[in-house]
Amino acid sequence: MTEAGDVYPLPTDIATRLSELGMTGAAHTESVKFVYSLRKWTGDTDAAFEWFSELPLPSFGGRTAADLVREGRVDAVKGYIERVATGGFA
Repeated sequence: MTEAGDVYPLPTDIATRLSELGMTGAAHTESVKFVYSLRKWTGDTDAAFEWFSELPLPSFGGRTAADLVREGRVDAVKGYIERVATGGFA
């Protein structure tokens, strides 16, 4: 089985920072995928991690994408990113 880090290589410090956020198992794997995909919007890995872990999302009561992933709401984050990517409202 391939780990997300093998498919989506991130700097070690980002993987460590995800672990420090309490991301383990499937949540960690999904978080790596999100940070990797967000680099296209944000321009670099640090900014992607910052968006994922610190930006309050108004449509989710100010919770961050990381909060939602920890709550098991991966599909909500995917839907949010897809809406914004296609020009929808956040």
